[in-house]
Amino acid sequence: GVTRARNSTAGTVLTTPAIVTDYMYRGISQTRSGPAVQGTIDVEHSSGLYVGAFVSNATFRNTNIRQEVDANFGYRFAIGDLKLDIGGTYFGYPGYEAPAGGFDVAWWEGTLRASYEIAPVKFLGQVAYSPNFSGESGAALYAEIGFDWTLDLGITMSARAGYQWIERNARFGEETS
Repeated sequence: GVTRARNSTAGTVLTTPAIVTDYMYRGISQTRSGPAVQGTIDVEHSSGLYVGAFVSNATFRNTNIRQEVDANFGYRFAIGDLKLDIGGTYFGYPGYEAPAGGFDVAWWEGTLRASYEIAPVKFLGQVAYSPNFSGESGAALYAEIGFDWTLDLGITMSARAGYQWIERNARFGEETS
């Protein structure tokens, strides 16, 4: 579940522990279709500035990667009913060393997210850019749209559609067989 501690003068601290059957990121399993134990912490100041971290186990073929540790930062604000989030994330894999002739898998990414709610539906969109995406695969751009529909019992149905453009696709991804 989500744990939220609020201090009206300082801001909000949000923690989210999770156990998932498969850690998927942009349509690719980060655990080779296996389960993951994850944790997130997000500290947001009342001004809208925030910092956070995400930790998960991860497994990639032919590597010694066993975990992912991400750090993020940004600024959340609203223009009328439109909520915006401008931020950056470092995706890191502690202990991983690229083999001779191999490529580093860690990367930085900047993101712009937007949401607009017409209850009970929240519309969402994001655009993310990295000048040197995972596997040193060059510039990458990701776009996503979607919605969350909250039903009467507190259940939320979500749908997302996204597409990623990567400069050098041959260096990115993982074989599935």
